[in-house]
Amino acid sequence: MGINNIIWLSGSLEGDDTDGHIDNIARFVAPGVVACMEPGGSGDPNSDVLTAILGDLKGATDANGRKIEIVTVPSPGRVENAEGKIIAASFM
Repeated sequence: MGINNIIWLSGSLEGDDTDGHIDNIARFVAPGVVACMEPGGSGDPNSDVLTAILGDLKGATDANGRKIEIVTVPSPGRVENAEGKIIAASFM
């Protein structure tokens, strides 16, 4: 497949029923540039996971050993369905 480097991001959003599909967490938006969410405030149920993902990306390099550029967007924070259950909400 021509893969030289894998960046593994662990964790998934609260209420995620996809078992952590990457498109809920981060997106490559250009060569060497990743967009991801950052915690959206003190009530964000995904604060720990998003902080860990940011840390993983900050330590990551591309296939040529260059640091990844990270662009962040705020998480939508706590989002609930009609029954009050937290659902996975993402701007990714």
